Parts: sequence; C-alpha cells; structure tokens
Amino acid sequence: MAGAAVHFLTSEEWKNIHQHVSHLESRLSSKGEKFYTIPEGGASAVGVWGSIAMMKEILDENKVKPKHMHVVVPVVSGATLAGLLLARRLYKLEKTEVYGVCIHNNRNHYFDKIKDIVTDFNKRYGTNYDPGSFTLWDQYQIPEKQEDINRLIKRIARIEGLLLDPLITGRAFFALADQLTNNSMVVGGKSKVVFIHPGGLFTLLSQKKMFKDIGLDQNLSLI
Repeated sequence: MAGAAVHFLTSEEWKNIHQHVSHLESRLSSKGEKFYTIPEGGASAVGVWGSIAMMKEILDENKVKPKHMHVVVPVVSGATLAGLLLARRLYKLEKTEVYGVCIHNNRNHYFDKIKDIVTDFNKRYGTNYDPGSFTLWDQYQIPEKQEDINRLIKRIARIEGLLLDPLITGRAFFALADQLTNNSMVVGGKSKVVFIHPGGLFTLLSQKKMFKDIGLDQNLSLI
C-alpha cells in the first residue's frame, strides 16, 4: 500500500540478520538512495524514547509519583526494558524496581543487550546513565509451562477482556502471576505493580482454536 519492498528471511538467514541488513544498506548506498536502519524491536538510542515517554504517561496518570513501583515487562529486543531503566534515572524513581521476562534468550544475553543499548544512548546524547539494578527471569521459556500459560491467557480474556498472546505477553503475565503466587516477588501494601503490554497480538491470529471455548475465535477473525 505504501510502496514498501518487503524482504523475507528464513529462520536460518535470520541468525545472520546483521549481515543481510549490511548487504542491503550497501546496495541502497550504491544507488544513491537515502535510508534509515531501525534495528529489531527499535533497540537503539532513538528507539528507547518510546518507553521513556510511556513511563512519563504512567506518572502523569497517577498524578502523584508512586513511592514504590514494580514494573514487569516482556523482553524480546531489550528496547522497552532499556527505556524503562533510563526513565527510572531521568525521573528519579529510585524506589521503582524493574523486572524483565526473557522470551527468546537467557539472562546473560539480555544483560549484555541492555548494557549495549544504554551505552549507545549515552554516546548519542552525551549522558552518563547506567541501567542500575534490575531483575531478569529466564525460567519461563520451557515448553512444559505452555499449557499453564494458555490456561491463564483464557482466564484473563474471560474475566478481564484482556487479550494476551502465548509467546510474549501471555508468558510474561504468567511469570508475574507465578512470582506473586510463590512470594518470590515481595510487594508491599502501598506498592503499585505495573505490567507493560508491548503488543504481540498478531500471534493470536494463529491461535483462534485456543479461544473457541470462550467464544472469542470469531472475533479474532476480525483483527
């Protein structure tokens, strides 16, 4: 519709995504074309501003800065989490604890990824922020938990009308529920728990059968 050229990669080719992007950039440059490369998930110094603005919106809606917040977010590219950590520094939210649920990779991978994004931010804007402390959960990727995740997704859809997908948001919400249920995540009486829903709803198009028993399968056809 917008005249965009779409380049499809196989799962194997995606493992070398940077090489494919570099090749495409060289080809466009040789033709004298202008372009701007957006990394996966907007994981860059520019991309994190969306999450920084999101935190400001959360603070504005509360009118009074919460004394203690627990923010939970799925981690795929690392952009949303890095932005939230930078926002914590920018808005001086010293008592805000941030938790990331690892979707595709382990904790070490994402710790390094967050560090790289924050370093990129400091280099671009001449700042000297560090991500500070944060917690990563990577124990929810195993297939054995998927049935429990799917049950929770259907329960939330039935009770709250909130749609979560099985791969990203549903997995992260399950992690939050599990941590709270098992008292692994200690939340005080006046604390606020904020779950960040970053999207991922297109995954639901292939999961209509999961919602058939609660009557949402037909509505998903309209998305």
